[in-house]
Amino acid sequence: MRILLLADMHIGAIKDISYYYNTMTNIIDQEVTFTHCDMVVILGDYFDRLFKANEDFVGLAINVMSYLVRVCIKSKTKIRIVYGTESHEMNQYKLFNHFLSSKSIDMKVFTTCTGEVINGKKILYVPEEYISDKYEFYKNTIYGNQKYDYIFGHGVITEGMPAKVGIRRETDTLNTENKVPYFNAGELSKAGKLVVFGHYHRAWNIGNVYYLGSLFRSCFGEEEPKRYGIIEDDQISFIENKAAYEYKTYVFEEDDDIFKSSTSLMDEISKIKSENKEIFSGEKVGKIRLEFHMPAEVDPNFRENLKAIIFNDKILSSLIKESISETEVNSDGEVTDEFDFVLDNSMKVPDKIYTYNSHFYESPPISIEDIEHYINDELKI
Repeated sequence: MRILLLADMHIGAIKDISYYYNTMTNIIDQEVTFTHCDMVVILGDYFDRLFKANEDFVGLAINVMSYLVRVCIKSKTKIRIVYGTESHEMNQYKLFNHFLSSKSIDMKVFTTCTGEVINGKKILYVPEEYISDKYEFYKNTIYGNQKYDYIFGHGVITEGMPAKVGIRRETDTLNTENKVPYFNAGELSKAGKLVVFGHYHRAWNIGNVYYLGSLFRSCFGEEEPKRYGIIEDDQISFIENKAAYEYKTYVFEEDDDIFKSSTSLMDEISKIKSENKEIFSGEKVGKIRLEFHMPAEVDPNFRENLKAIIFNDKILSSLIKESISETEVNSDGEVTDEFDFVLDNSMKVPDKIYTYNSHFYESPPISIEDIEHYINDELKI
């Protein structure tokens, strides 16, 4: 059995609708039309946020799914969708009710943990749900005596998202409401021969337990290749989405020559622009971030020179991290510079807001482009 896996597509996060649609249809053609698949599985977060009825993204979501359905009808390919994070999905799969009720396509959306057998393979679908006791809730599936060939899910795997787990542990004692379950790789590995989850945007795995990673790139911090997965003969392989936008970060440590003179700064930026000609010429969409770890002593004109260089540059942005002083260390001896970027005058306001959101969400709820829109565009009432 051959299965195409797609995760965290986040329709609505990328503004260029034509680019998104063409990229998706190219992948569908390559993997379903030209190379047969028995099943396509979407591992949650097909949507990025709740859409208004008149938004162009509604049409994009419908058109992408319509194209996939048409191709799958011709190739007799099943479609399975694992419900993702509620703040992204917002019950918008209702848009596809006419497909879900059609006899022409075998298509299902799983909003609760469900198992099925396809071509002799036992498959468990694990959407993100709010529950009180995961051991009780999954006692007949993940924590039962069953062994699945494949587990396809969306949610938190503790080893793959340690920062998220840390935040949860700090607030657990104050929260008595139902919560999304946190799984560990060991228990998932015990329940399934091959486990693939969506939710975390960076590719990750321990043994046979994987985070597929998001298909597109719309922010910094996800510089690694974006990809989708193919399962064939019980083996998983990954294909890079080379059409993904480029987001690159260049890091300069305290002892770097770039801090010695304005000439050094200019030379380094010229070198970066030369290395990324396609981005700066507009042939490829992308952004470059310069991260500076400032030495204690630096040319006093460095910041002003940097501002002058990047002020009107839509490709370049900067993040300055000051050298650590005694006032930046708390009573436990821990460095407390987590939000030092807020006072960084060379960092653009939209980047500050996005970076702040990134500290609390594994997938920030609003893109840099949206932040820029809300700040810069005229408010229409």
